[in-house]
Amino acid sequence: MRPEEGRMVTGETKAEIEDDVEIVYEGTKIQKSFGVSDIIQFSLMMGGNIASGVIATWLYNQLKDREVALEIEGEEVEVDEESIQTKLDEFRE
Repeated sequence: MRPEEGRMVTGETKAEIEDDVEIVYEGTKIQKSFGVSDIIQFSLMMGGNIASGVIATWLYNQLKDREVALEIEGEEVEVDEESIQTKLDEFRE
């Protein structure tokens, strides 16, 4: 399946957020248990010069109206700009 067909392809479906920042679809884990949500994984690649606030704002805007949980490096993060930015700053250190 190809991105041009409206489907996400592992490792190939990408979005450039800003110069030197890219998010890549890494796959979906389908949960077969009742009441358990599927897990969609993305990798975020960012260069050294981009402000984490830009990325936090972009992520927040993508997620704010959805019923989702966000994990960064295995730790659940509240879906608000400040919490996302704080975790991204910790991750960059």
